Amino acid sequence: MELTLESQGYLEALYRAYLEDPFSLPEEWRRYFSALALGGEDRRREPVPAAPAEAWDLAFLLKVERLVQAYRELGHLAARIDPLGRERPRPRELALEAHGLTPMDLERPLPPLFGAPTLGALVRGLEEVYLGPVGFEVAHVEPEERAWLLSRLEAPWERPPKEVRRRMLEGLMQASLFEAFLQRKYLGAKTFSVEGLESLIPLLLSAVEEAARLGVREVVIGMAHRGRLNVLANVVGKPFERIFREFEEIFPEGYSGDVKYHLGFSNDLATPHGPVHVSLNFNPSHLEFVNPVTLGRLRAKQDRFGDRERKKGLAVLVHGDSAFIGEGIVQETLNLSRLPGYRVGGTLHVVANNQLGFTTNPEEYTSCRYPTDIAKMLGAPVFHVNAEALDELWFVLRLALEYRSRYGKDVVIDLVGYRRRGHNETDEPTFTQAPMYALIAKKPEPWRVYGERLLKEGVVGEEELRAWQEAYLERLESAFAQVKAEPGPVVPHGLSGIWQGYLGGPDHGVPEAETAVPKEVLKGLLVRLASVPEGFQVHPKLKRFLEARLEMAEEGRPLDWAAAEALAFASLAAEGHRVRLTGQDALRGTFTQRHAALYDYQTGRPYIPLQHLAEGQAEVEIHNSPLSEAGVLGFEYGYSLDYPEGLILWEAQFGDFVNVAQVYIDQFLASAEAKWNRLSGLVLLLPH
Repeated sequence: MELTLESQGYLEALYRAYLEDPFSLPEEWRRYFSALALGGEDRRREPVPAAPAEAWDLAFLLKVERLVQAYRELGHLAARIDPLGRERPRPRELALEAHGLTPMDLERPLPPLFGAPTLGALVRGLEEVYLGPVGFEVAHVEPEERAWLLSRLEAPWERPPKEVRRRMLEGLMQASLFEAFLQRKYLGAKTFSVEGLESLIPLLLSAVEEAARLGVREVVIGMAHRGRLNVLANVVGKPFERIFREFEEIFPEGYSGDVKYHLGFSNDLATPHGPVHVSLNFNPSHLEFVNPVTLGRLRAKQDRFGDRERKKGLAVLVHGDSAFIGEGIVQETLNLSRLPGYRVGGTLHVVANNQLGFTTNPEEYTSCRYPTDIAKMLGAPVFHVNAEALDELWFVLRLALEYRSRYGKDVVIDLVGYRRRGHNETDEPTFTQAPMYALIAKKPEPWRVYGERLLKEGVVGEEELRAWQEAYLERLESAFAQVKAEPGPVVPHGLSGIWQGYLGGPDHGVPEAETAVPKEVLKGLLVRLASVPEGFQVHPKLKRFLEARLEMAEEGRPLDWAAAEALAFASLAAEGHRVRLTGQDALRGTFTQRHAALYDYQTGRPYIPLQHLAEGQAEVEIHNSPLSEAGVLGFEYGYSLDYPEGLILWEAQFGDFVNVAQVYIDQFLASAEAKWNRLSGLVLLLPH
């Protein structure tokens, strides 16, 4: 029996273990429980040794255990997570008196397994862990995972190494300087500044580095407009010249373009643990709809590289606080996380929490305590972090990524900051949040505060810090001067990598491809599609279904729709082209026509003939989707972006249900080529 301090009823669990097998416990605990038995009959009738000189007071220890549990479950409510310093009420359950304890008990000794010599030392440790700049919500997590998390939280926290702290300071500084530069050069232009959440930049940079340490080689990021230009410039490495040229909004003929804070970019980033390819997805203004697209892209990358364990790629979704709890596509995306056809090995969710919607306060946009409460449906751990606590943020990030790598599940970092300016640079936020903005006006730039701390600790020197600033500003000025000296249109992102050789543009400009398949090949495939393993018990009503396919192959019976579709899939797979079809009830088909999977009538074991066509065939995956149109269509669109040579299909249960996913049709499928020069071969099946 594994015993941990997080067990519910810690001492009761110890006592049950003692009753089952006294010698499973250390000698100290055997002596303790034997001493308790002196007052009554021992149910196992074990020999009872003499009582120790000092027996622990069980009633006292149970009170202490309840206090520990209160800190673990409720400490986040009083943690110092708001950088604006607004008071958060302390739960009464964190008081000694709530558990029958008094200040007189603080000097009382505790057993070694509590990890502190006295109650006072224990309380000081609990205050440091649970009431500092991080609020931990892990009570809802699976017991084994919770025990692992608590073992990390309640051990001494690892401090970021000197070089990491220097890089975080540099990232924080660059985030601030970049925003200030844009304000000077493009006064009045919408940039959706990251100011107030500048630590998002060192967080994402550290995420790439830490992911690389854990074996990740592909990172796909989905985020909205807030802080996007900063992430493009200072995380993904999009050239400054390109960003500044996009402010001019001059586009070549045939290319409508899009606002600069919708555009994406990809780049190879160097880390101490090897290179990582980082992609930031293009997306429209529709908040959170990029989420399933991001997961679909990562799933395609994992499939391309044969990463069945889902360890070599990482999806990072950056959410707004009001959008995370408000947009239904978030729930649809979360629900995909552990489904066989959609899992990517866990997603790192970062909520860029400026404690405000456009003009809407939290009490107006959520019925929950936190905007992250929706993630608890997955049992995902949630870490609320003060955005100005850089060292603690690094520890939490490492913990989050290690949890994701270890358990393959989603994890949430709620980065709590503020919005220094209005919703955009032309907005006046004091119309609706004057008291909040009075506090914000007093806040110094976070990099100066963190920089002062590192200066005092000797981590960085004044001259060095000044040199960093000058070098970065020189790069910005040089890029700006180049754009002004050589004005011109924004050149669309070209088709490269796996998209080389593909053509966009009008359909009439593309020559017709040869699609015919020899008749004998089709006959052979039909026979395979009508075959099942020896001993497989076909449903009695489906025997005729298979016999009809044999008749199509051997007797010239006309093909029906389902057989023709199956042959299309089979011929492509046999030629080495991956086929992926998902949708509600896609395996059987809405009209009971497809029967892509046969189920043994006795055992229920599935068999998919399309996966058993020939040696060396490409993979065919057909998945029943959850009852979701938008989320699943978004996922398959994302998949198609990174698997152009495959046949990727999404099927609506009934064709008219497709309008539930209209955002993806309008904003991605129909317009991505004109806006972003992004192509997709996704096929929509809309049965009626």
